[in-house]
Amino acid sequence: MIPLKNTSLRSNRRTRSPKKSTPTTPTVWIVEDEAKWQDAFSLLVGMAFPDVHIQRADCAEKTQDWLTLSAKQTAPQWADVVLMDWQLANGDDGLALVNAWVAQGLPAERVIIVSGADDVPSHPYTVVTKSQAGALLVPTLLQLTNKI
Repeated sequence: MIPLKNTSLRSNRRTRSPKKSTPTTPTVWIVEDEAKWQDAFSLLVGMAFPDVHIQRADCAEKTQDWLTLSAKQTAPQWADVVLMDWQLANGDDGLALVNAWVAQGLPAERVIIVSGADDVPSHPYTVVTKSQAGALLVPTLLQLTNKI
């Protein structure tokens, strides 16, 4: 895996076209049911790591497309980082979904649980609360990618 690299931000870069994922392009999956948080996480990740490919979903069902497409390869192509909302609005349990993915081969160290609550049940994943995401998400991504 290629670790995400922090690059300096350029103030004159107002827009950028979405990048297609290639075998050498790091990928971040954002699974979050609230559009404002999807936008915020995408903005934070995209500004800190402009060369990543970001895939967004608001429920577990949409993530199955990612796995179905990658299953056509010899092994599942997991994201370099997964930002998973703990409680999705449609009743999906983000923690249960991540646990299932880890059982299928997703390395647990690639998972960041994001939550609006402070009382996330016990689990082995990194947690960033939404209230602290602005201050902690990028440093957490930097720490996590140094381990990959």
